[in-house]
Amino acid sequence: MQISIMEAGQEDYLTIHSLVVNELGYDEIDYENLCVRMELMNADDKYTTFVAKVDGNVVGFIGLFRGIAYNIIGEYMQISAMAVSKALQNMGIGTQLIKYAENYAKMYGIHRIVLTSRLHRTNAHRFYEGNGYEIKSHGYKKDI
Repeated sequence: MQISIMEAGQEDYLTIHSLVVNELGYDEIDYENLCVRMELMNADDKYTTFVAKVDGNVVGFIGLFRGIAYNIIGEYMQISAMAVSKALQNMGIGTQLIKYAENYAKMYGIHRIVLTSRLHRTNAHRFYEGNGYEIKSHGYKKDI
């Protein structure tokens, strides 16, 4: 299977939306709202979205954010979202997306990548740990 990874374009938004809803479980996100957010991110050079394609079809994506933090020297990269079509999981696509993101971070001199993963996503936890990521904290949220 030939996998190509490239920066996402507007023509990829519909499939990214499908992955966000179906694979990540964020069914409250409507397509128009996602498009608006993707355009805002595209206008800010701190955000990047890459898609993985097989035979020209998007089968996965990874969203990245470059930032600074109080506790990290230099910039860090955050994986803000990542999903691979369920039918093609466990075929190396996610690992290729992660490696691509790591190489992208290195181009900016970034040596720390962080991410959060919801507690119930135990398969995702095993995936990240299998790719060398370690658990360092708990994440919290509060809607106000």
